[in-house]
Amino acid sequence: MRLGVAAVPVDGHGASLETAPGAASRVRARLIRRPDLGELRTGATADVVVLDDSLQVQRTLVGGEEVWARG
Repeated sequence: MRLGVAAVPVDGHGASLETAPGAASRVRARLIRRPDLGELRTGATADVVVLDDSLQVQRTLVGGEEVWARG
């Protein structure tokens, strides 16, 4: 199951760039009653996008496996 987290502006909404994605993931997981989703921790199910300081995608991991990496 994918949570389908969408990119949303965080300026002026009380969320920092560092905390907004996690909060969005946890809320969606709770809404669909999936406590196994929505957190990055050992043993958790996670699809992850790794960004650099310019917010450019550097790596994508699905189910813990790297499926794409820049260059």
